[in-house]
Amino acid sequence: MARRLRVFLKGVPQNILIRGVAHLNVFKEKNDYQYAYNIFKELSVKIDISIHSFIFMPDHIHLLCTPSSEDSIKKFMQIFGGRYVRYYNKKYDRKGTLWEDRYKSSLVQDSLYLLNIMGYIELNPMRDGLVKDLAHYKWSSFVSNALDYNENDELITPHHIYNKLGKNKSQRAKSYLTFLQRGIDKKIIDFIRFNINKQSVTGSAEFCRDLESVIGVALKARERGRPKKGEGNSSIKNSIYKNLVVLDSQKHSDLKIEKSRNFSFTKNLQYIRISAQESIKIKENFPIVFTDDENSQLIALLSIGGENLAIKEDGKWICDYLPSILQNYPFSLAPMQNNEDEQLILIDVESDFVNTMKGESVFDKNQKPAKILQANMELLKVQNSNLLTTQNIIKEIKMSNILENREISIGEGTNKKVLVNGFLVVNKEKLEQLSDKKLALWVRSGIISMIENHLSSLLQIQNLFSLASKKQQI
Repeated sequence: MARRLRVFLKGVPQNILIRGVAHLNVFKEKNDYQYAYNIFKELSVKIDISIHSFIFMPDHIHLLCTPSSEDSIKKFMQIFGGRYVRYYNKKYDRKGTLWEDRYKSSLVQDSLYLLNIMGYIELNPMRDGLVKDLAHYKWSSFVSNALDYNENDELITPHHIYNKLGKNKSQRAKSYLTFLQRGIDKKIIDFIRFNINKQSVTGSAEFCRDLESVIGVALKARERGRPKKGEGNSSIKNSIYKNLVVLDSQKHSDLKIEKSRNFSFTKNLQYIRISAQESIKIKENFPIVFTDDENSQLIALLSIGGENLAIKEDGKWICDYLPSILQNYPFSLAPMQNNEDEQLILIDVESDFVNTMKGESVFDKNQKPAKILQANMELLKVQNSNLLTTQNIIKEIKMSNILENREISIGEGTNKKVLVNGFLVVNKEKLEQLSDKKLALWVRSGIISMIENHLSSLLQIQNLFSLASKKQQI
């Protein structure tokens, strides 16, 4: 299974969860809890992680923290996990792994969800019926955060949102306890659970939108319930990134980028986001459609429900034009959390193109951007501008109500099989019914050109079937 995307943004907290394998109790007695707590306290200082809330439950560990760098949490969990497994296996005379899988993580919009997640973590013993009074449960941050008579826990670093609850420790603890006593809305609890399990962002659509639009990856999970269009057996995947982090001239001074352009890593890519400017170059090869969601994107379909059909067996791209997102890979852009006008350069540090041994250096000897980074920075700016322009065009098209749902399927009746759904196309009749004034405006602004490229590209759906058939014959 492919690893989930982990995104680091400086100053943004993360919700972290790790469970015992097969629901194994990883803590059996007081000394086990104490040993784990001591490791946490030691590592939080050495690796510089600010822990705001934590709980040690018999079969899992849950914490809310803010890492200081892109690899802080990874180092913290690796060292803790290894040390505790050795301790536990020796003590209980066992062998093998102790943990269910890699830890789960969810980026958190602190202004909306920080206190809710703190409470969700700390109320766990009561939800599970372990205790009736949380003041008696030692292995969590509840006493430190919610009871004003308790001295500060050395492990806990209060988040600035928590500090706003009062002028001093006593006031903050009382306000937080009152918050917990009011209860956390079930919908919020479900939302927190869903996003930590899916390892997606616990935040609003607005919080996720700009980052999604730049890197082309859906970061915000949909709420629980009936699947939306496009989900299910024919759901589409478009993640090409393994571990995007903010590029830092000091931490990444030794990184190099290989010139090789083998795109085998896009094997499971089922579509790719493109700009309106790219549509004329792509329309002769792949169908161009709109995603059916709140923030619709212009995409090129690369699959009919299986593997990416745009790459050859040797990993080469099948046509002359390479979409800009892939041209710029492993780099990407993201807006700063508190200043959307400023852009952060991201790099996929787990990309096959990135290493420290061979290729072109990302930074020069003075830790300034080298040629390859300079070139990509310029291309990323153009790409970002084009994608933002495309988003404005899509908004205009959607407001005109000329889009309709479409799917790619084979067979009829009970034998019908949907291969790809969850996308939109322009209804020609509705387009022709628009006022002359609007159509004239769309001609001048280039919207009609993009629509024409989109409509003509739909003929390439058959091309996908042809490519799929050829692959089956190889």
